[in-house]
Parts: sequence; structure tokens; C-alpha cells
Amino acid sequence: MSAVYIKRYIEDAVKEDLQKKMVFISGPRQSGKTTLALKILQDEFGKMEDKFYLTWDSAEDREKIIREAFPAGKGVLVLDEIHKYARWRQVVKGLFDKRKME
Repeated sequence: MSAVYIKRYIEDAVKEDLQKKMVFISGPRQSGKTTLALKILQDEFGKMEDKFYLTWDSAEDREKIIREAFPAGKGVLVLDEIHKYARWRQVVKGLFDKRKME
């Protein structure tokens, strides 16, 4: 049995805001934040692009985040559980400024 995607009420607003600014999705555990982020990635690229999804909970991805080795090019970049990283604010701001210029 495959999982059925339930559209979140904030989905359209998030997609619209992503056209001009960075978007933070917060909420309680198990409320669908990651599912929504992955759906937006899928919608943008037509398929799931693993390189544009990094989660602090993965040792491999965590190392990329610490080294600031982010994928190049335009498109949505999801940083899941990034709040667990003490320096997340500086990293996200610098990343956004750099990607905005590309």
C-alpha cells in the first residue's frame, strides 16, 4: 500500500513565498514538515532530487552542512533539522545571499 499525500493548507503560500525569499517551516513533531518540503522539491524538479535535500540527522549530510558544501545552481534547497546546528543562522544567511546572486 502506498502512502497518500495530504496537501497541507500552507503549501500554496510556501511555494509562492519561495519565489522571492527563504521560507522556514516549523511545527510539532510528526506534523508533515518534511513531507511538505519533499513534495515541494518533487514539484520543482519533477522528481526527488536528493542533492537538494540535506538533513542534520544524516552524518553524511551533517558533514556537508558543516563544510558548507552545498549543491550549486538554482532551485529549492531543503535543510531539514538545521536548527540542531549551533551556527545555523550564519550558514543559512550566507547561503541565501550567495544563491540569490547566482
